[in-house]
Amino acid sequence: MDNSWTNTSLNGNTTTVSQDHFLCGSFIENIIEKWLRNLGYGIVFIPGVLGNLLAILAFNNQPKMQTVPNLFITNLAIADFVVSLINVPLVAVHAHLTFWPFGSFMCKLIPFVQGVSLAASVGTMIAIAADRFKPIKKTVKEAADKRVERLKERIKRLHEEVEDRFTPKEQQTALKGYLKTHGIAG
Repeated sequence: MDNSWTNTSLNGNTTTVSQDHFLCGSFIENIIEKWLRNLGYGIVFIPGVLGNLLAILAFNNQPKMQTVPNLFITNLAIADFVVSLINVPLVAVHAHLTFWPFGSFMCKLIPFVQGVSLAASVGTMIAIAADRFKPIKKTVKEAADKRVERLKERIKRLHEEVEDRFTPKEQQTALKGYLKTHGIAG
């Protein structure tokens, strides 16, 4: 069975590449750059796996931690754990070797797993945002309602004070003067 594929560009150039050994073209780096890149992947990999694993275990082992926000955070930790456990090492190995050594099945499976874990992360963040929006909206509405009630109370007290200080005739005269001054009544 032929494990290669052919790519024909728009200008008619044809390139045949082996599927088992997909080379990165003219990308060449020295040994120090390779090991620095691998060190960087390791710095991302180890805390990513351990931190997310600890978050998952804390949620599962502590009943008082099992709240809705913590469920969302745990779901996010699971998605990040999958990315850290699968994506980071495979990308590091592929970049270090400059070819895909895992076969065609893994070549098709890994992008699917990456897409699912990314969708889970994004979906979880949307759910967290929606969950946080509800109490914030409620708090803002309650504060606005309290301000309206205080304003109504002030207006009522002011109205009572005006009624106590001035006679109905004085009130009517003052109102007509106000309306005339501001061009509301003719």
